[in-house]
Amino acid sequence: MPKSNILFIEDVPSEVETMEIALRNANIEFSSMQVNSQNALTKALNDFPPDLIICGNNLTSCNSLSILKSLKATAPEIPFILTTNKLTDRNVDVCLHEGAYSYVLKSNLIRLAISAKNALSKTYLQLEIKNIETENKQLRKYDLEHKDIDDSIKYAKQIQNALLPKESFIKQYFPESFLINMPKNIVSGDFYWISQLDDKIIVAVGDCTGHGVPAALISMVGYEKLNNIVNKSGVTVPAEILSRLNFEIQELFNNEDKETTIRDGMDIAICSIDKTNNTLIFAGAKRPLFYIRNNELEIIKGDRKCIGDVGAESGKDFTNHIIPLDSLNCIYLFTDGFIDQFGEAFGKKFLTKRFKNLLAKIQSLSMKVQKEVLLTTLHEWKCDEEQTDDICVLGLRF
Repeated sequence: MPKSNILFIEDVPSEVETMEIALRNANIEFSSMQVNSQNALTKALNDFPPDLIICGNNLTSCNSLSILKSLKATAPEIPFILTTNKLTDRNVDVCLHEGAYSYVLKSNLIRLAISAKNALSKTYLQLEIKNIETENKQLRKYDLEHKDIDDSIKYAKQIQNALLPKESFIKQYFPESFLINMPKNIVSGDFYWISQLDDKIIVAVGDCTGHGVPAALISMVGYEKLNNIVNKSGVTVPAEILSRLNFEIQELFNNEDKETTIRDGMDIAICSIDKTNNTLIFAGAKRPLFYIRNNELEIIKGDRKCIGDVGAESGKDFTNHIIPLDSLNCIYLFTDGFIDQFGEAFGKKFLTKRFKNLLAKIQSLSMKVQKEVLLTTLHEWKCDEEQTDDICVLGLRF
């Protein structure tokens, strides 16, 4: 039982001292205060909130029954013990009827200690029950709020899935291809995009900083911006697409008149495949292109500048890299989720070197089998470890 505040309403200080000794002998830990008037009692209730009140029955300056009625009206949770010199006083029965916890003869202070212990134990038990009920109410409210949030996020996932092209749509352009898209938390900050304009097919894989709802919102903005830049404005050169995307994202989120800015940005890799001119043009904002040429895996790194990052060099252009199509076997665009995945048994990330070696090893297999191998490898590496980030890998064979 915690240390208690006991308020004595009594005329005689020596009687209070005797009662205090009896209570301490019963191993009750408490601080105490004595008052002997209604005004002093009112002040004490504010300055010294009591856990228990012990009141004398025959006071010269105030009436115990009046005090009890006043307390029951303002602080009914505080137990009230009446001490009396004799049981024949009718006031004792009236006080019990009005809600006094118990009465004690001043000649039997052992009973006072027992009664005080019982009263305090009941008070703390009631307080604990009240706290539990409050916590349960808050938990029920939290569960309802959590369900509402969870339902909203699941609905957001449906919207995101409706916007992103299905894997079957990608296969219309590249029958030999695969897509791995694994959000960390229902919705994803990773996105992929594909479109055809005239004789050019443009594909992109983007990674918005972070994961969950905020990153997913940015990813959908990026997706729609690409639609506007390519399909409406007719821009098909990857470096120009990135420059335009960078400008529009910064305009949207980093305007000084806006209340919020994005601290980080979007990493993205874009390829424009021109079968008429037999070329592939790649440009990347902090994302590379992995490609197989003559059965060897090669890498083109993206520029060290992300989309929308206010800290990046705004004057620096993105770089186009041109590769002849007749020398290509397949290409891979991906976010950093796969290579950043921690392995439970290894305590470290998968890392780019291991990912590169894996792709080089399986590049001769069909794209369907490559996908199966990648997923199996990821599962075995991750084991029971939590998924570190959103994961997206797009493989295309020419």
